[in-house]
Amino acid sequence: LTEFRVTDNPTAIYASVAMDGDGDFVVNWSQNDGTPSKPDWNVWFRRYDAMGQPLEAARMANSHTTGTQRFSSVAMDIDGDFVITWQSHGQDGSGYGIYAQRFSRSGDLLGGLDEVQVLEFKGDPDMVSFALSLDGAVTGSIVYTGDLGEVADRVEQEFALLGVEVDAWVMTNREVAIRFLGADGRTDQSPILIDFVTVVGDAGAGLSIYTEVEGEIGEFLVNDTTLGDQFHPSVAMDASGSFVISWTGFGQDGDAAYQSNIYAKQFASNDVVAADSASAAWVGAVNADTPPVVGIGSAVVTTDDPANHEIGPGYDGVGRVQAGSGMGTGSLLTSGYHVITAAHVVADDFGNALPANTISVTFNLPEGDLTINAVEIYVHPDYNGNFAAGGDIAIIVLAEAPPATVQRYDIYRGADQIGSIFEKWGYGRSGTGDTGSTLNAGTERRGQNRYEMFSREFGGAPDGLAYDFDNGEAANDTFGIVWGRDDLGLGDDEAMTAQGDSGGPNFINGLIAGITSYHLTYGSANGDIDGLLNSTFGEIGVDVDVSLYANWIDAAMRGTPEMRINQTVAGNQKWSSVAMDADGDFVITWTSYGQDGTGSGPGAGVNGENGVYARRFNSDSSPVSDEFLVNTFTDKNQQRSRIAMDADGDFIIVWESFQDRPTGAGPDAPINYGVYAKRYVRTSLIGTGPSYGPNGELGGELRMNTETVGDQRYPAVALSDTGDAAFTWSGNGPGDAQGIFTKRLYKEIDDAGPMVTDVHTIVTDGSSVQLDVVTEDTIIYTTVQRFIVTFGEELDITHGSRGAQSVLNPDHWQVSRVHEDGTVEVLDDAVVTVEFGLNKAYDKGLVTTPSGKFEAVVSFDGDSTTAGVQALKDGKYILTIKQNITDIFDNPLDGNFDGTPGGDYLLSFTVLTSASEIRVNGNPAGDQ
Repeated sequence: LTEFRVTDNPTAIYASVAMDGDGDFVVNWSQNDGTPSKPDWNVWFRRYDAMGQPLEAARMANSHTTGTQRFSSVAMDIDGDFVITWQSHGQDGSGYGIYAQRFSRSGDLLGGLDEVQVLEFKGDPDMVSFALSLDGAVTGSIVYTGDLGEVADRVEQEFALLGVEVDAWVMTNREVAIRFLGADGRTDQSPILIDFVTVVGDAGAGLSIYTEVEGEIGEFLVNDTTLGDQFHPSVAMDASGSFVISWTGFGQDGDAAYQSNIYAKQFASNDVVAADSASAAWVGAVNADTPPVVGIGSAVVTTDDPANHEIGPGYDGVGRVQAGSGMGTGSLLTSGYHVITAAHVVADDFGNALPANTISVTFNLPEGDLTINAVEIYVHPDYNGNFAAGGDIAIIVLAEAPPATVQRYDIYRGADQIGSIFEKWGYGRSGTGDTGSTLNAGTERRGQNRYEMFSREFGGAPDGLAYDFDNGEAANDTFGIVWGRDDLGLGDDEAMTAQGDSGGPNFINGLIAGITSYHLTYGSANGDIDGLLNSTFGEIGVDVDVSLYANWIDAAMRGTPEMRINQTVAGNQKWSSVAMDADGDFVITWTSYGQDGTGSGPGAGVNGENGVYARRFNSDSSPVSDEFLVNTFTDKNQQRSRIAMDADGDFIIVWESFQDRPTGAGPDAPINYGVYAKRYVRTSLIGTGPSYGPNGELGGELRMNTETVGDQRYPAVALSDTGDAAFTWSGNGPGDAQGIFTKRLYKEIDDAGPMVTDVHTIVTDGSSVQLDVVTEDTIIYTTVQRFIVTFGEELDITHGSRGAQSVLNPDHWQVSRVHEDGTVEVLDDAVVTVEFGLNKAYDKGLVTTPSGKFEAVVSFDGDSTTAGVQALKDGKYILTIKQNITDIFDNPLDGNFDGTPGGDYLLSFTVLTSASEIRVNGNPAGDQ
């Protein structure tokens, strides 16, 4: 690419750039949108494709525009999601603070609060016919005759015809909530108006609409500590999108207000807060006389005396979650920083996470209660406020880990829960099955039950494990009465959820298999001993199936509280830079004033004694090493370090060093800044060879600049996946007394495996073709016959479709179907052909412009036993790209994105092209 102008704003400054795995990139900067006398600094960005063509006009990243927003940094993951961070004045209540905004690969804002407006049906109408309008556009007629679910479906359909994406669902027995989605959700919308309404019913019947939640952009506060100023953020992202932000913080950890340290915080990926999966809604009772009465999971109600089920020492990892005025239960996960609970415990009625500063977790320890505040809340994006619609699961990030003696728990990842006995724990109300939840909440209790059905079998949550509360009598065996699932219970060990248990763990073999979500009753005619929803015998409990969310939980556990990076607090630590490898290990470097022991050169540091330090961390934010000195030359100033890392964790640190002097005649002492760098190997190689230093350094420091007349300053460095390096800096040089100069270093051996960067399905509509992104668990509503799979580099095609390492070999591609019982069937000959090359989709006429990327066009046959090529049938599938495929340097596919060659690539997706009828009742006998 040749040089091109990103912005024509004359005040634009402090640019930063990030690139995804196949060359798309984003540039961000700060600019003054005010005047010199009344400045208004904001952060802007612009996205480009791999050919350097702009994807859109420049946009502002920050939504809060009061005060100053500047010194931004950007990072991008392998498929194009990105995060921009900056410092903002006066927003966190104490000087400068660090803020950030998440973006999808298409530039949509992620996070924040969705706009929610609510239709309210009043009185007792027999029929309501109405239309809605938004910004002058009017829907078709919508008719209510008693089924609010039908109204919600029609609202979604009618707004879709207007080009507006909304999610509508039944909020109460009189209300339908309408949530705006995508970028529209994060901004304040005009009120929806009732265009016309016709009501048949009593005199008080009617229809109204109101706004419940204003849309709000999702920029978020990064720093947990708001006292003092936080400056100069840096951000890095791994291949999956988890990211770390580092910054300089003043006045913390015993320092005076003018003294500073380096802090950092890790965040879960964008997929954790905005997953590409769909929720099923509650569809009502099946084969029962009356619809169920549904309520949130309440405490452990037992068959016998609740005192027999109180918990003694040794189970202290199950804690009480206090969320504002509400209470629930949560469990400490293996990290020690994360608590798993139900989403409805820590979210509002619309699925928005409650403010973290209103939430705490209390652990009942032998030495007394220990309460720890939350610093971050991750609510599953499928949760919309209706616990019976799925996604009722959340992760709380604690400000600190409790003592190591507090028990930690892992999650259940199997698929054999039905028929298994589980142990239930909770702090909620209690009582016996005859009387229900009559005892107050607050005491930890346990009990047992058996998972007998998936709740989706009776129209409940799509992700639920269900059990009933048996007393040994067939008359109260609800599952037996309604669905023919006969089981009389576990005797005195049998227990049921009650109010306050919400979020509590349910263990199978010591692993958390379920999270208490809600319970329901089908009334006395179907087994409930008293017909009331009060946790008595005959009621049904539903837990969230944790195994379905294992990947999401793992990703959410990447979030951490802020931590101090530097160990030496004396003096000032400033100007941090962070880099991550493909699977999340990271290194932070910074300038330390007064620590490297020598020098009295010019500069803003303490006595001019400025040195460069760094520290390594694992992907879970645990430190690998102590801080270490980077620069070998310690006289004068060494400062403003920057870092870059390749896919497997090798890295380079570059900095400006006051050690240059012109060649030939001149002073013996240094008079100029120069640009220096040092190479390091990944953590796993430290100590494995004589050429590696104690901190993993590979040789000494290297001077990058050739010109030594005048200063060379403000360096930066970038590394490719395999380790090729590009350096830039500002200084005097050939043709420009103050220009931007660059130098490239190439690694002799390419040892990085190729990665999958994008997957698209080809959608044909008449003569037009469009590409829709396919990510993990995407539901595809169009015919699937071909995918376009993009790779980050050129691949081996030797011997074509029969090559042992060739991407063209169909044997290296596999399509499997996941059946309803969880079994996986590999489809024979499902991959018919694979075509590969640079701009292959363009060459085949599938797109109108070349992408500049290496693409495989993959054709499928959904039924190889039938003549011709068939589209994939409706169902759930797994696409496997095998590690047999290599790049042109013989490196196997890095399908699991861990930075090292080897590992199959797996992608789950669902095809749903028709609304074919399926049986939902569990018991087929008799009339339904």
